[in-house]
Amino acid sequence: MKEIQTLVRLQNIETEIQRINKQMNALPAEIDEINDEVSIIEKHSSRLEPEISLKKERHTSLEHEIGEFTVLFTRNKERLRKIENNREFQALLKENEHISKSISELEEEGITLLEEVEKKEAKLNDLNSELKIKKKELKDKKKVSDKKIAELEPDIKDLEQRKNELMNDMPKDLIRNFNFLIKKLNKLAVASVSDGVCDACHMTLPPQKFNELIGDQKVMSCPSCHRFIYWEDHEDYNDFKEEL
Repeated sequence: MKEIQTLVRLQNIETEIQRINKQMNALPAEIDEINDEVSIIEKHSSRLEPEISLKKERHTSLEHEIGEFTVLFTRNKERLRKIENNREFQALLKENEHISKSISELEEEGITLLEEVEKKEAKLNDLNSELKIKKKELKDKKKVSDKKIAELEPDIKDLEQRKNELMNDMPKDLIRNFNFLIKKLNKLAVASVSDGVCDACHMTLPPQKFNELIGDQKVMSCPSCHRFIYWEDHEDYNDFKEEL
C-alpha cells in the first residue's frame, strides 16, 4: 500500500537525519571536552606562577638577610681581635655564634626554597608543554569538525527536502500522527514486524492483525505502542533503506 510505504520511507529518512545529527553533535562535544582539559591546565599553571614568584622573592629576601648577617659577622670578628676586656669578648663571641646559627638556618631555608622552586618550575614546564599539545589538538579538531559539518550539512538539507516532498503527497492526518509519534516515541514512528512481533516494543500482535498486516492493504498501528507497523519480509520494503 502506497501510504504505509511512504511512511516507511519517511521513517528511514528521519532515522538517517537523526544519525547524521548525532554525528554532527558529537564533534562539538569532543571539542568541548578538549576545551575543558585546556581550562584545567591553564588553571593549574596560573596557580603555580604566583607560588613560584613568591618563593623567588622570599629567596631574594633571604640572600639579603644572609648578606647583612655576614657583614655583621665579619665586623665582629675584626672587633674580637682588638677587644681586651674578657667580658666584652665573650659577649661578642656569643653574638657571633648566634649570627652564625642564623646564617645557617637562612641558608638551609634558601636551599629548601630553591628545591621547591625547581620542582614547581619543572611542573609548570610540563603543564605548558601539555597545554601546547592540547591547544594544537584543539585547533586540529576544530578544523576537522568544521570540515565534517560542512560535508554533512548538504546531506541533511537533501534529506529534509525529500522528507517534505513525501509529506506533501500524504494525507494531513497521517502526517500529523507521524510527527506526533516521532516527537513522543524517541524519533521512531514506524516499526517493522517480524515473526508477528513489533520490533519497537517487542509485543506480539494478535494473529488476525498480523494476517492483515501481511496483506499490506491498509495503514495499521501496533496495538501496544501505537506506532505505524509494516511486515518487514514484504517484498515492497526490501530496498527502501538502500534508497538513502
